Amino acid sequence: MVISAAHGIDMAQVKNSSILNLDSGDAVINMASLDIAGGTINLKGSGLNIGSALTTSGMLYQNYTGVLSDYDVNIDADNYVVSAKNVSVAGIDQASGAMRINSSDVDVLGDINATDLTIAANPGDNWLDLLVRGNVSGGTKILGLEQMTVENGDYIFDQNSQLMAAILPYNVTPSMDSTTRNYWSTVSLNNDNTLGKITNAADGEALIQINGGQFVSGTKYNAGFTLNMGPVALADNQIGIVLRDAVDQGTAIWLLNATGGLSEFDPLEKIRNLNVMFCNDDGTKCFSYLDSLEDGGAYISVRDVNEDGDADSLYVVFDPRFGGPALIENTRLQPIVARQPDYTDGEYVAAGALDNLIDGQLIDTGFFNKTPIEVIPVIFDGTNIETMMTELYNRMEYYLETANGAPIARFSRLVQPREIEQIAGAIALNDHTSFRDFEDRMFDEFIWNRNRNLRKAWGDFDFGMFSQNVADKKRVYGNRFSVAGGFDWQESETLILGLTGRISHMSSDNSDKMDLSYLPGQVVNGRVSMDVADTNVGLGAYLMKTLGSGWARLYGNAFFDMHFLDVTRHQNFVNTIDGDGTAFALTSEWGLMHDWLNQYVVGNLYARMGYNFGFDVTEEASGQNYMDLESDGYFMLTPGYSLTAQKRIYPTAWFQIRPYATIGIEYDVLGAPNSAKYKFAAANVFSEYDIEIDPMWANIGGGFEFLSASGVQLGIDYRYQYNNDMQLHNFKISGSYRF
Repeated sequence: MVISAAHGIDMAQVKNSSILNLDSGDAVINMASLDIAGGTINLKGSGLNIGSALTTSGMLYQNYTGVLSDYDVNIDADNYVVSAKNVSVAGIDQASGAMRINSSDVDVLGDINATDLTIAANPGDNWLDLLVRGNVSGGTKILGLEQMTVENGDYIFDQNSQLMAAILPYNVTPSMDSTTRNYWSTVSLNNDNTLGKITNAADGEALIQINGGQFVSGTKYNAGFTLNMGPVALADNQIGIVLRDAVDQGTAIWLLNATGGLSEFDPLEKIRNLNVMFCNDDGTKCFSYLDSLEDGGAYISVRDVNEDGDADSLYVVFDPRFGGPALIENTRLQPIVARQPDYTDGEYVAAGALDNLIDGQLIDTGFFNKTPIEVIPVIFDGTNIETMMTELYNRMEYYLETANGAPIARFSRLVQPREIEQIAGAIALNDHTSFRDFEDRMFDEFIWNRNRNLRKAWGDFDFGMFSQNVADKKRVYGNRFSVAGGFDWQESETLILGLTGRISHMSSDNSDKMDLSYLPGQVVNGRVSMDVADTNVGLGAYLMKTLGSGWARLYGNAFFDMHFLDVTRHQNFVNTIDGDGTAFALTSEWGLMHDWLNQYVVGNLYARMGYNFGFDVTEEASGQNYMDLESDGYFMLTPGYSLTAQKRIYPTAWFQIRPYATIGIEYDVLGAPNSAKYKFAAANVFSEYDIEIDPMWANIGGGFEFLSASGVQLGIDYRYQYNNDMQLHNFKISGSYRF
């Protein structure tokens, strides 16, 4: 049967079991009911209004050119509107054109393959319930949605898609103004590690439930995008919501859940960047901001509800911290780490340094405005930390989905510059040990009481094993080798002058392990190890002056010290890191040695003073700058006192064996700095790193010396140096030749 009209067709009950062609010209077809008992139907014109339901076990096509099967309906028009109380079809397939379906209940028992399809709640009737037992393609616009279920298919939301959902109060009894799905959730606003966590209701269910498939979407965030402050219509690639009442920032709406997870078109196209508009009932007027909330937008937040490591849900939230485009300025690492209950100071500072690194690289690559975190892998592409920053970006993504900042804290621990403490500790320990050795040299002269015109060449060899407390209750272990020598002469009966030099090498290693996993079931063993070496070269001069009858002697020295620093660092996600640098110091020590008990007990009251110009170290990885470490210059002032008890044994008149024991204490009134600075290469701002070296130093030891009036002198010595943060076991072999 063929029916054609120029300006519309009105029909009562229609039952078709053959071939029916209806052409309504420039108007619509109105019919009370349609019973499709078989056959095919071909429609032309501008639309079809059915007073009851449109139900068929066949397909609903538009501009289909193939052969129709029984129960199929084809629309042979470029723009067509179908209105019915209920619609149930085997599937929807558009070859071309635009089609709109107005209905309160739509069941599609197969796929939706759309070019430009709108499924909307029937005006004046109930909100839309939509069931699709298959895939939903891009180009599908769903308006006035109350609830939706997709079974065994994917829902693709592309640049030509729209979604406008009616956000209704929850009620187990169906009604026009409420919904039977409880998608109302809560967002934690506590300023702790729960900040941003979303908790669903006990009987919670997403407004859109996708069972057995994925939600596939994504859009690139435009840094120059301007939010619409005035009324506009819902646009493509936007999600709109219809709210009946204002919603506070502690509330979230579980918009969508996909058991197959969420998938993005491209790594830089993010689902969370979809725009959420606040709309009226039919979507003809929408706002970017909710007038009822101060600076309260509606934003998409991507979450992992089942905690399997894959994002699976979309929420509408009303706080920019928890949704919408994830801007770098709103996703700072240091505050995230600070909210973790067991974070360390080192992790906190390292997170701030990573923030500064990202800021500096943004400027260097020409990003000056508000920027999404998706740019992080782009701006570090091709750099020596490309892999490291991509891994950090992945953990930032995970935080946005789970509000779990623990992986970011552990990642900050990975890049924590513990070598700063090792460098500062090496310089401090070297100063205290070298000058303590020199005091022993002066004590030797005091004991021998040399007053004849002799010259002396001397040398000391030290080997020591030390340990140091560093951040996070870790300890560093290392070794120290030192060689010192000098030459002095009797300038007068009461004055000795001398020249001296020394060289020492200290090396220490430090390792740390951490769990760098962030996805459930994932194992990423993190490890960082550092070897720090300090080669110290010192050049100096000294004097010793006999006072009065010889009960006391004054000594003094002045040294110029050069520290040559080397760092080797191994850690995840970066090739081997090597660094070198220097530190310089001018130091002088003056002491008054005095006899307490006929030289059986001798004391030394001394003070060391000087200026250290600070260290400066540059680290590189893969031939490119990785990090800069430096400390400010600082003054040194260390008073101290030591006592030596000894016994001289005379095998001959001109030869002695002298056992002795010493104890001493000194205090850094001014000394090693309590902090240093570091920054990653691209950062423009230094971060301050705390250094803990206790100012109180103590030492105890003893040894034997074999002395002669002239000729060879030998000695062996053990000394334990204690500081609350550093300890040293030092063994020394000394020798001299008087002539």
